Amino acid sequence: MLVGDPLGAAPRTALLAAALAAAAIAAVGFTAGAMGSLRERRSEHAVLRALGISGRKLARQTFWEQVLLVAVGLGAGLALGVVLSRWLVPLTVLTARAARPVPGVLVEMPWGRALLLLVGVAALPLLAVALLSTRRTRIADALRRLED
Repeated sequence: MLVGDPLGAAPRTALLAAALAAAAIAAVGFTAGAMGSLRERRSEHAVLRALGISGRKLARQTFWEQVLLVAVGLGAGLALGVVLSRWLVPLTVLTARAARPVPGVLVEMPWGRALLLLVGVAALPLLAVALLSTRRTRIADALRRLED
């Protein structure tokens, strides 16, 4: 039986570890991109606030922009993950005699776990943007930095 085969557990564990590492890298990458965007737009937001747009409205706009970017990235990552898992998992499963199993391997996506992973990856950058975009900065200081 392939499910209880200890030799078959190593490739499955390696693929799971690779997926978790990719998710962690994605979360850090999304967060770094969001922080860079906030820093880059600090002066633009100061000008808009000086013109009368509320900080809350700017924070909300920035947050939803990042939601869209993260959603597109996660959708592309999920699609790529599904394609790769359907391609790689059958290649890593062998019988005790190192042969391909007959009938072939049926790859089932654990959609509940995948959704939890997506939520976890999205939580870090969106939480960071929500916290940092609502941080109060003095308009005059930001405008002075714009002059420099």
